[in-house]
Amino acid sequence: DAKPKFELPKPDADGKMSIFNGKDLTGWYGDMDLFKVDNGEIVGKTEKGIKKNEFLKSQFELGDFRLVLQIKLVPNGANSGIQFRSVPFEGNEMKGYQADAGAGWWGKLYEESGRGLLVYATPGGRTKISSCSCCRRLLRLGGL
Repeated sequence: DAKPKFELPKPDADGKMSIFNGKDLTGWYGDMDLFKVDNGEIVGKTEKGIKKNEFLKSQFELGDFRLVLQIKLVPNGANSGIQFRSVPFEGNEMKGYQADAGAGWWGKLYEESGRGLLVYATPGGRTKISSCSCCRRLLRLGGL
């Protein structure tokens, strides 16, 4: 399911680059019946639900990076997330890290097709790391 790599855009004068052009899904692949660009935003939507996980995947290969984005999940009770450092795995699945989204999932770090839940907040608001030797730096999502 891997697509050819896509050349990264050139950084702006401040060194930042956008991997989404705001117009179309150039550099991305997945089920285009589910993913579209609407009003400058990537939207994943289904009216009838999905039978298996679906992923919009980039064709970019990145080294170190800081990802800054806004995400809205409707309804909030659904489950979604942002995969990173992930690769296609066994058909339609992915293997790698996911910053989770959805009621009960916001702010958790999950390893898709791997060890499961890695980083989560305890009821007192403390961050707990569960067997994550891969994490060099823990990013605070939502409070940047």
